[in-house]
Amino acid sequence: RINVLNIYIFTKGAFQCSTWSDLSRSESKRFDGCILGLFRDVCNVYHGNANDNKVISDSDMIFEYKLVHPKNMIRVSRLMLLSRVFSKAPTQMGKLVLDMAQTRSGWCKAIMNDFEWLTLSPSFSEAASWTFKEWIDHICSNHKKFRQDVRTYCSLPIANCVSTAATVHVRVGSCMNVATGCARR
Repeated sequence: RINVLNIYIFTKGAFQCSTWSDLSRSESKRFDGCILGLFRDVCNVYHGNANDNKVISDSDMIFEYKLVHPKNMIRVSRLMLLSRVFSKAPTQMGKLVLDMAQTRSGWCKAIMNDFEWLTLSPSFSEAASWTFKEWIDHICSNHKKFRQDVRTYCSLPIANCVSTAATVHVRVGSCMNVATGCARR
């Protein structure tokens, strides 16, 4: 059921999200809430404790069921589109993207944020200080490997565990899994 839902989300629910710039806080909350709500329905995990169902956080649900976080769906889609632009599109399109990157706003700014997220991957750890042009050169050198590395990283639990200092609460009897950043009980 999870695979069917993922297929639906990628083909219909998040269709053309690769062209989106960064979402505002309210847009992100709405998008994440819709997708995570669907995942909760499929996994039979809810916020309430009706019928003695176990109660777990979104991060724990994503970790336990090996789901892709909604933000990462958008990130991966944007990175795949960028790779396709530089591997298949006319050179004028690539030049336009490089020119847009100079403005540091919109879609190219979102791509730079995606690159920053990607540097947490062991495959891209050396790229932390790369410029937009250096990333493009890396993509052009082997776009198939780049796409595979992005997909591989996105499937890892560490890439899908989203936690902020504001959402971490210390409770008696709970511990923090340092390797993933997900609260475990």
